[in-house]
Amino acid sequence: TISKAIFDSILSGKTSYSDDQLAPLTTIFGEHTITTDYELGIKKKFSTGTKLDIDYFDIRTWTDSVFATANPVHEGRLSFTLRQPVMKNFFGYVDRRTVKLSKIETKIAGIKAKDRIENAVADIEKAYWRLVFSYENVALFEELFKQAEELYGIYKGHLETGFVEETDVYETEANMKIRKTDLLIAKNDLLTASNNLRLLLNEDEDFIIMPKNRLDIFAGKADLIKSLNEAFIANREYRKKKKNLEAKNVQLKMKENSLWPEVDLVGTLAVNGVDRKFTKANRRLTTNKSSYYYGGIEVSVPLENRKARGEFNKA
Repeated sequence: TISKAIFDSILSGKTSYSDDQLAPLTTIFGEHTITTDYELGIKKKFSTGTKLDIDYFDIRTWTDSVFATANPVHEGRLSFTLRQPVMKNFFGYVDRRTVKLSKIETKIAGIKAKDRIENAVADIEKAYWRLVFSYENVALFEELFKQAEELYGIYKGHLETGFVEETDVYETEANMKIRKTDLLIAKNDLLTASNNLRLLLNEDEDFIIMPKNRLDIFAGKADLIKSLNEAFIANREYRKKKKNLEAKNVQLKMKENSLWPEVDLVGTLAVNGVDRKFTKANRRLTTNKSSYYYGGIEVSVPLENRKARGEFNKA
Protein backbone atom coordinates (compact mmCIF):
# COMPACT_ATOMS: atom_id res chain seq x y z
CA THR A 1 0.00 0.00 0.00
CA ILE A 2 2.86 2.38 0.82
CA SER A 3 4.60 1.71 -2.50
CA LYS A 4 1.33 2.23 -4.42
CA ALA A 5 1.04 5.68 -2.78
CA ILE A 6 3.24 7.10 -5.56
CA PHE A 7 0.14 6.84 -7.79
CA ASP A 8 -2.11 8.70 -5.32
CA SER A 9 -4.01 11.75 -6.54
CA ILE A 10 -3.09 14.94 -4.68
CA LEU A 11 -5.61 17.74 -4.31
CA SER A 12 -4.21 21.14 -3.36
CA GLY A 13 -5.71 24.53 -2.75
CA LYS A 14 -4.62 28.03 -1.82
CA THR A 15 -6.20 31.37 -1.09
CA SER A 16 -4.33 34.57 -0.35
CA TYR A 17 -4.88 38.28 0.07
CA SER A 18 -2.28 41.02 -0.31
CA ASP A 19 -2.53 44.77 0.18
CA ASP A 20 0.56 46.46 -1.30
CA GLN A 21 1.05 50.12 -0.34
CA LEU A 22 4.86 50.12 -0.38
CA ALA A 23 6.52 53.15 -1.88
CA PRO A 24 7.13 52.32 -5.58
CA LEU A 25 10.16 53.25 -7.67
CA THR A 26 7.79 54.81 -10.19
CA THR A 27 4.15 55.90 -9.92
CA ILE A 28 3.29 54.79 -13.45
CA PHE A 29 1.84 51.48 -12.23
CA GLY A 30 0.15 53.01 -9.21
CA GLU A 31 0.95 53.24 -5.54
CA HIS A 32 -1.68 50.89 -4.13
CA THR A 33 -2.48 47.35 -5.29
CA ILE A 34 -4.85 44.79 -3.73
CA THR A 35 -4.67 41.21 -4.94
CA THR A 36 -6.90 38.28 -4.00
CA ASP A 37 -5.82 34.85 -5.23
CA TYR A 38 -7.80 31.59 -5.30
CA GLU A 39 -6.07 28.42 -6.55
CA LEU A 40 -7.16 24.80 -6.87
CA GLY A 41 -5.17 21.97 -8.37
CA ILE A 42 -4.99 18.22 -8.68
CA LYS A 43 -1.98 16.14 -9.69
CA LYS A 44 -1.82 12.48 -10.55
CA LYS A 45 0.94 10.05 -11.47
CA PHE A 46 0.00 7.05 -13.62
CA SER A 47 1.61 3.62 -13.85
CA THR A 48 3.12 4.70 -17.20
CA GLY A 49 5.16 7.32 -15.31
CA THR A 50 3.02 10.08 -16.80
CA LYS A 51 2.42 13.04 -14.49
CA LEU A 52 -0.73 15.10 -15.03
CA ASP A 53 -1.28 18.47 -13.35
CA ILE A 54 -4.60 20.28 -13.64
CA ASP A 55 -4.58 23.77 -12.14
CA TYR A 56 -7.24 26.45 -11.87
CA PHE A 57 -6.86 29.88 -10.35
CA ASP A 58 -8.70 33.18 -10.21
CA ILE A 59 -6.79 36.37 -9.42
CA ARG A 60 -8.66 39.57 -8.57
CA THR A 61 -6.54 42.70 -8.87
CA TRP A 62 -7.38 46.28 -7.94
CA THR A 63 -4.90 49.13 -8.49
CA ASP A 64 -4.93 52.91 -8.37
CA SER A 65 -2.86 53.03 -11.56
CA VAL A 66 -4.38 55.30 -14.21
CA PHE A 67 -3.10 52.90 -16.90
CA ALA A 68 -5.32 50.00 -15.75
CA THR A 69 -7.79 49.17 -18.54
CA ALA A 70 -10.22 47.52 -16.13
CA ASN A 71 -10.37 48.02 -12.39
CA PRO A 72 -10.87 45.77 -10.55
CA VAL A 73 -10.17 42.87 -12.90
CA HIS A 74 -10.52 39.08 -12.60
CA GLU A 75 -8.31 36.64 -14.47
CA GLY A 76 -9.45 33.03 -14.50
CA ARG A 77 -7.03 30.44 -15.83
CA LEU A 78 -7.21 26.69 -16.39
CA SER A 79 -4.10 24.72 -17.36
CA PHE A 80 -3.20 21.09 -18.11
CA THR A 81 0.41 19.91 -17.94
CA LEU A 82 1.73 16.49 -18.93
CA ARG A 83 5.23 15.20 -18.16
CA GLN A 84 6.40 11.87 -19.60
CA PRO A 85 9.80 10.33 -18.75
CA VAL A 86 11.34 8.49 -21.71
CA MET A 87 14.79 7.49 -20.38
CA LYS A 88 15.20 7.23 -16.61
CA ASN A 89 12.01 5.66 -15.22
CA PHE A 90 11.15 4.81 -18.85
CA PHE A 91 7.33 4.99 -19.07
CA GLY A 92 7.03 4.25 -15.34
CA TYR A 93 9.47 1.30 -15.36
CA VAL A 94 10.97 2.05 -11.91
CA ASP A 95 7.60 2.93 -10.39
CA ARG A 96 6.02 -0.35 -11.45
CA ARG A 97 9.07 -2.34 -10.32
CA THR A 98 8.90 -0.61 -6.93
CA VAL A 99 5.34 -1.88 -6.48
CA LYS A 100 6.36 -5.34 -7.71
CA LEU A 101 9.24 -5.37 -5.22
CA SER A 102 6.83 -4.57 -2.39
CA LYS A 103 4.54 -7.41 -3.48
CA ILE A 104 7.49 -9.84 -3.39
CA GLU A 105 8.46 -8.61 0.09
CA THR A 106 4.83 -9.06 1.19
CA LYS A 107 4.88 -12.67 -0.01
CA ILE A 108 8.15 -13.27 1.83
CA ALA A 109 6.59 -11.83 4.99
CA GLY A 110 3.61 -14.15 4.48
CA ILE A 111 5.92 -17.16 4.19
CA LYS A 112 7.72 -16.12 7.39
CA ALA A 113 4.39 -15.72 9.17
CA LYS A 114 3.33 -19.23 8.12
CA ASP A 115 6.66 -20.51 9.44
CA ARG A 116 6.03 -18.91 12.82
CA ILE A 117 2.47 -20.30 12.94
CA GLU A 118 3.64 -23.76 11.91
CA ASN A 119 6.44 -23.74 14.50
CA ALA A 120 4.01 -22.70 17.22
CA VAL A 121 1.60 -25.50 16.27
CA ALA A 122 4.47 -27.99 16.09
CA ASP A 123 5.69 -26.98 19.57
CA ILE A 124 2.18 -27.51 20.96
CA GLU A 125 1.86 -30.89 19.24
CA LYS A 126 5.23 -32.04 20.59
CA ALA A 127 4.32 -30.82 24.08
CA TYR A 128 1.01 -32.70 23.83
CA TRP A 129 2.66 -35.97 22.85
CA ARG A 130 5.24 -35.52 25.61
CA LEU A 131 2.29 -35.28 27.99
CA VAL A 132 0.76 -38.44 26.52
CA PHE A 133 4.11 -40.20 26.96
CA SER A 134 4.30 -38.95 30.57
CA TYR A 135 0.89 -40.50 31.34
CA GLU A 136 2.04 -43.78 29.77
CA ASN A 137 5.23 -43.56 31.83
CA VAL A 138 3.33 -43.00 35.08
CA ALA A 139 1.05 -45.97 34.35
CA LEU A 140 4.09 -48.15 33.68
CA PHE A 141 5.90 -47.19 36.90
CA GLU A 142 2.69 -47.55 38.91
CA GLU A 143 2.46 -51.14 37.67
CA LEU A 144 6.15 -51.78 38.42
CA PHE A 145 5.79 -50.31 41.91
CA LYS A 146 2.70 -52.42 42.55
CA GLN A 147 4.55 -55.58 41.48
CA ALA A 148 7.60 -54.67 43.60
CA GLU A 149 5.31 -54.01 46.59
CA GLU A 150 3.58 -57.37 46.15
CA LEU A 151 6.95 -59.16 45.82
CA TYR A 152 8.21 -57.50 48.97
CA GLY A 153 5.07 -58.61 50.84
CA ILE A 154 5.53 -62.19 49.64
CA TYR A 155 9.22 -62.30 50.63
CA LYS A 156 8.45 -60.76 54.00
CA GLY A 157 5.82 -63.46 54.67
CA HIS A 158 8.20 -66.25 53.64
CA LEU A 159 10.91 -64.92 55.96
CA GLU A 160 8.98 -66.13 59.00
CA THR A 161 8.63 -69.64 57.56
CA GLY A 162 12.30 -69.76 56.56
CA PHE A 163 11.75 -70.11 52.77
CA VAL A 164 13.81 -66.96 52.03
CA GLU A 165 16.81 -65.36 53.61
CA GLU A 166 16.85 -61.95 55.24
CA THR A 167 19.09 -60.51 52.50
CA ASP A 168 16.43 -61.39 49.88
CA VAL A 169 13.88 -59.42 51.84
CA TYR A 170 16.21 -56.43 51.97
CA GLU A 171 16.76 -56.67 48.21
CA THR A 172 13.02 -56.72 47.47
CA GLU A 173 12.47 -53.82 49.87
CA ALA A 174 15.23 -51.82 48.16
CA ASN A 175 13.73 -52.65 44.76
CA MET A 176 10.29 -51.49 45.96
CA LYS A 177 11.73 -48.15 47.16
CA ILE A 178 13.56 -47.66 43.86
CA ARG A 179 10.28 -48.26 41.97
CA LYS A 180 8.54 -45.80 44.26
CA THR A 181 11.24 -43.18 43.51
CA ASP A 182 10.86 -43.85 39.77
CA LEU A 183 7.09 -43.39 40.13
CA LEU A 184 7.53 -40.05 41.93
CA ILE A 185 9.94 -38.84 39.24
CA ALA A 186 7.47 -39.93 36.52
CA LYS A 187 4.64 -38.03 38.25
CA ASN A 188 6.85 -34.95 38.52
CA ASP A 189 7.66 -35.26 34.78
CA LEU A 190 3.92 -35.50 34.12
CA LEU A 191 3.29 -32.29 36.06
CA THR A 192 6.10 -30.54 34.15
CA ALA A 193 4.74 -31.73 30.78
CA SER A 194 1.24 -30.49 31.67
CA ASN A 195 2.59 -27.09 32.78
CA ASN A 196 4.61 -26.74 29.58
CA LEU A 197 1.55 -27.44 27.46
CA ARG A 198 -0.55 -24.98 29.48
CA LEU A 199 2.15 -22.36 28.96
CA LEU A 200 2.12 -22.85 25.18
CA LEU A 201 -1.69 -22.67 25.17
CA ASN A 202 -1.66 -19.49 27.33
CA GLU A 203 -3.82 -21.17 29.98
CA ASP A 204 -3.54 -19.31 33.30
CA GLU A 205 -5.61 -21.66 35.46
CA ASP A 206 -3.80 -24.35 37.45
CA PHE A 207 -5.03 -27.76 36.29
CA ILE A 208 -3.66 -31.01 34.91
CA ILE A 209 -4.42 -31.61 31.23
CA MET A 210 -5.87 -35.03 30.44
CA PRO A 211 -5.04 -36.12 26.87
CA LYS A 212 -7.58 -38.13 24.86
CA ASN A 213 -5.05 -39.98 22.70
CA ARG A 214 -2.80 -42.91 23.41
CA LEU A 215 0.78 -43.27 22.29
CA ASP A 216 0.71 -45.81 19.47
CA ILE A 217 3.88 -47.08 17.85
CA PHE A 218 3.75 -47.79 14.15
CA ALA A 219 6.42 -48.74 11.69
CA GLY A 220 6.50 -48.19 7.95
CA LYS A 221 8.93 -48.13 5.09
CA ALA A 222 9.71 -44.66 3.72
CA ASP A 223 10.53 -43.92 0.10
CA LEU A 224 13.67 -41.77 0.38
CA ILE A 225 13.45 -40.07 -3.04
CA LYS A 226 9.74 -39.34 -2.68
CA SER A 227 10.23 -38.01 0.84
CA LEU A 228 13.08 -35.74 -0.28
CA ASN A 229 11.01 -34.38 -3.18
CA GLU A 230 8.05 -33.64 -0.92
CA ALA A 231 10.28 -31.99 1.66
CA PHE A 232 11.99 -29.88 -1.00
CA ILE A 233 8.69 -28.66 -2.48
CA ALA A 234 7.16 -27.92 0.92
CA ASN A 235 10.30 -26.24 2.29
CA ARG A 236 9.44 -22.59 2.92
CA GLU A 237 13.07 -21.61 3.31
CA TYR A 238 13.61 -22.64 -0.34
CA ARG A 239 10.59 -20.55 -1.40
CA LYS A 240 11.91 -17.57 0.57
CA LYS A 241 15.29 -17.89 -1.16
CA LYS A 242 13.56 -17.92 -4.56
CA LYS A 243 11.55 -14.80 -3.70
CA ASN A 244 14.64 -13.06 -2.34
CA LEU A 245 16.47 -13.86 -5.57
CA GLU A 246 13.55 -12.50 -7.59
CA ALA A 247 13.58 -9.31 -5.49
CA LYS A 248 17.33 -8.86 -6.02
CA ASN A 249 16.86 -9.28 -9.77
CA VAL A 250 14.14 -6.60 -9.78
CA GLN A 251 16.39 -4.27 -7.78
CA LEU A 252 19.25 -4.82 -10.24
CA LYS A 253 17.06 -3.86 -13.20
CA MET A 254 15.78 -0.78 -11.36
CA LYS A 255 19.32 0.38 -10.56
CA GLU A 256 20.35 -0.27 -14.15
CA ASN A 257 17.55 2.00 -15.37
CA SER A 258 18.66 4.67 -12.86
CA LEU A 259 21.98 4.96 -14.74
CA TRP A 260 20.19 6.63 -17.64
CA PRO A 261 19.80 10.44 -17.86
CA GLU A 262 16.47 12.08 -17.14
CA VAL A 263 14.72 12.97 -20.39
CA ASP A 264 11.14 14.23 -20.04
CA LEU A 265 8.62 15.22 -22.68
CA VAL A 266 6.60 18.15 -21.35
CA GLY A 267 3.43 19.68 -22.74
CA THR A 268 1.12 22.39 -21.38
CA LEU A 269 -2.25 23.71 -22.52
CA ALA A 270 -3.77 26.72 -20.77
CA VAL A 271 -6.77 28.97 -21.37
CA ASN A 272 -7.80 32.14 -19.55
CA GLY A 273 -10.52 34.71 -19.33
CA VAL A 274 -10.31 38.33 -18.17
CA ASP A 275 -13.19 40.56 -17.08
CA ARG A 276 -14.28 42.94 -14.35
CA LYS A 277 -16.64 40.29 -12.95
CA PHE A 278 -15.72 36.87 -11.64
CA THR A 279 -18.49 34.98 -13.47
CA LYS A 280 -17.78 36.54 -16.86
CA ALA A 281 -14.03 36.01 -16.54
CA ASN A 282 -14.48 32.31 -15.81
CA ARG A 283 -17.16 31.86 -18.47
CA ARG A 284 -14.66 33.04 -21.04
CA LEU A 285 -12.42 30.07 -20.20
CA THR A 286 -14.54 28.01 -22.60
CA THR A 287 -15.99 30.65 -24.91
CA ASN A 288 -13.04 32.77 -26.05
CA LYS A 289 -9.99 31.71 -28.02
CA SER A 290 -7.30 32.88 -25.61
CA SER A 291 -4.99 29.91 -25.23
CA TYR A 292 -1.40 29.00 -24.45
CA TYR A 293 0.56 25.99 -25.73
CA TYR A 294 3.93 24.75 -24.61
CA GLY A 295 5.93 21.72 -25.67
CA GLY A 296 9.48 20.82 -24.78
CA ILE A 297 12.12 18.23 -24.00
CA GLU A 298 13.86 18.60 -20.65
CA VAL A 299 17.17 16.82 -20.03
CA SER A 300 19.07 16.34 -16.78
CA VAL A 301 22.38 14.45 -16.79
CA PRO A 302 24.53 14.00 -13.65
CA LEU A 303 28.06 14.20 -15.02
CA GLU A 304 29.79 11.89 -12.53
CA ASN A 305 26.61 9.86 -11.79
CA ARG A 306 28.41 8.30 -8.82
CA LYS A 307 25.33 7.54 -6.72
CA ALA A 308 23.56 5.65 -9.52
CA ARG A 309 26.73 3.77 -10.52
CA GLY A 310 27.49 2.87 -6.90
CA GLU A 311 23.96 1.59 -6.27
CA PHE A 312 24.05 -0.41 -9.51
CA ASN A 313 27.39 -2.02 -8.60
CA LYS A 314 26.05 -2.81 -5.13
CA ALA A 315 22.94 -4.42 -6.61
